[in-house]
Amino acid sequence: KLFVKQILLKSSLGTSFNVNKIATAPVADINFEIVIEGDCLALMFHEENRKLFGKIIKKANVVLVCRSSPKQKAEVVEFAKEVNPKMVSLAIGDGGNDVSMIKEADVGIGIFGKEGYQAVSASDYAIGEFQF
Repeated sequence: KLFVKQILLKSSLGTSFNVNKIATAPVADINFEIVIEGDCLALMFHEENRKLFGKIIKKANVVLVCRSSPKQKAEVVEFAKEVNPKMVSLAIGDGGNDVSMIKEADVGIGIFGKEGYQAVSASDYAIGEFQF
């Protein structure tokens, strides 16, 4: 798995890991997922990183956002759709903090759970549990 936080750290330290290699590689040559936290998202949306992040996110099989604000979750979905207009986005959430992300996605899935029914009410589909 590709952790964007590690990419930033490794890239800034000048190690052999090359973020630009992923950004410029043909899609068929790479197979990865992105797991990204809110504090890292703030860095990725800075102007100097935004274009590179767009190239990377466009090639990812999955983008999983965790420990982030509701606004950041929705921004990631919006940004992914912007850099890859042909993509169909899917968002899965279980609480009120996921509503904006679910509404921004092409397909929204709400999970019934401890956090109430806000995500379910905002979603296209509802499920009892999600395992990843």
